[in-house]
Amino acid sequence: MHLKPALTILLCALAGSVQAQNRASEIQLSKIERDLILPPDYAYTGAEKLREAHDRWLKVEVQFAAVPEFTDEVTFKYYILIGGKLLTGEVTHVNVLAGRELYSSMYVPPHVLTHLLGNRPPNTNSVENIAVCLCHYNCAGLYLNLQTLRDSAKTLC
Repeated sequence: MHLKPALTILLCALAGSVQAQNRASEIQLSKIERDLILPPDYAYTGAEKLREAHDRWLKVEVQFAAVPEFTDEVTFKYYILIGGKLLTGEVTHVNVLAGRELYSSMYVPPHVLTHLLGNRPPNTNSVENIAVCLCHYNCAGLYLNLQTLRDSAKTLC
């Protein structure tokens, strides 16, 4: 087992208090998806530019539901294991309205993917694992694992 992912999961599991955990159920994570996307296509004059697989961005998207009519702030902490290295990122949403199909996204730029994969072109299988912690009211963590989402989401906190 890799030490960094195990430590990440442990920290996420210990993130919140009992009171915070009860409030965290107001925001529920339902799905994690990943995809490699190209940057926007635009027209210009001059030399023709050929796109390669190295130009692709990694997009990690989390679908979530918010029960309260209004939430001041929700932070998603992303943990992405790629090329044996752990990438972390954080996205904070403010003024979140209630809804069942809300989304949070994080992007990894092409040059980072190229570096982590040793100049190999990225593909969706390059991502070894993804975990997302929801921080809402004192950082009560919820953990979703890309592998277990096919069956059901797991709540560790």
